[in-house]
Amino acid sequence: MIQISLLNLASIAPDTTALTTSETTPAISPNMPQITFDNCPADETIHNTGAFPYGYTVPTITATVNPANLPVDVQVTSQPAYTPGVTINFGVNVGFTFQYTASATGAMDVVCEFYIRVVDKQAPYIIDCPMDMIVNTTTGEAFAINVTWMEPSATDNSGETPVPVADYTSGDNMFPIGETTVQYNVFDSSGNFNGSCNYVVTVEDNENPMIGCPANVTSTNYIGEGFGLVSVRTDQGSPNSTVTWDPPVASDNSNGTVTVVSSPYESGDILPIGIHTLTFTATDPYGNNDTCEFYIEVEDVEPPNPTCPSIAYGVADPESPNGTVSFNITVVDNVLVATFYTNHTLVSSSAIDMVSYTFKSTGVFPIGETIVEYTFHDNASPTANQASCYVKVQITDQEAPDIINCPKQV
Repeated sequence: MIQISLLNLASIAPDTTALTTSETTPAISPNMPQITFDNCPADETIHNTGAFPYGYTVPTITATVNPANLPVDVQVTSQPAYTPGVTINFGVNVGFTFQYTASATGAMDVVCEFYIRVVDKQAPYIIDCPMDMIVNTTTGEAFAINVTWMEPSATDNSGETPVPVADYTSGDNMFPIGETTVQYNVFDSSGNFNGSCNYVVTVEDNENPMIGCPANVTSTNYIGEGFGLVSVRTDQGSPNSTVTWDPPVASDNSNGTVTVVSSPYESGDILPIGIHTLTFTATDPYGNNDTCEFYIEVEDVEPPNPTCPSIAYGVADPESPNGTVSFNITVVDNVLVATFYTNHTLVSSSAIDMVSYTFKSTGVFPIGETIVEYTFHDNASPTANQASCYVKVQITDQEAPDIINCPKQV
């Protein structure tokens, strides 16, 4: 089969007028034979969705002379000369005007013209469209920077190699947390469009927030700090301490709200005596968390509060240089009074183990004035506190002396 190519529009100017079939018949006399074309094709625009070049088969064009009984042969010629069945290869958007001339002896020539144009109606095909992908945020950022993927390519039935384009370029981009759809679009030179390549880039935040434990205690019972341990005193008259502190400082790469929870106590809670570990947990909107620990020791530095009589009076026991005296002493403590001691050997010491205690102290004291000191200790932590009170004991001798060996009357 003969093939002829029409691949370049530069040498064949396309018909820019309306596509119309032309069959030209000149004016003739009534007795002159007349020629008519049997099958002059109409102008045609062929929408090709297959490969290029497009093969167009030249049709068989015939003509008839009238009257039919005239012994005249009709000759149909083309310019250029195309034999029926010849395949003409059309390039993309190429058009060509075919012209046939019918001739017969004694008749005027008749011309058949028709215009064939082949246009590309097939969209390009995108190859290797990327799959959905999941990436992490860039460290310290609320987005992923410079995500990479293998960029797709494209082929086209025209033989062109159009380049797909997208709003995002591999290796030079920035994706926020969440899902972003990337779509590649491609056009061929005929304006055919393919936007079927799209995939989702999911950016996950798997970076923990940052938290800094409180910098200082703000309650008035603050004592001091050393070796990472903050010391506070108990509230006045209480075995516990009401403690407040600055809120911890938390931040997150996502710039979202960070929730901070403290355990087992919160600022303003009442803490018992002892060392406590406070754990602060910061959680970002995506479930990532970080912790820090803060150590508080509640100390009892409040001494017991004893109440002694300022003076106690007594008289010497019969036929004795000493007197026995009893009096009441009251002592209270915010925690627990453990023991008391006295500087007088004839007054017994005792264990108490009570928060508030009133007892009768009995002792044997010499005639005259004796200062008795009562010292009380509590069982505070970390060391016991002590306090003293004093009693002046005054023993009076009210017994008359006995006269020994008084002389008899003489």
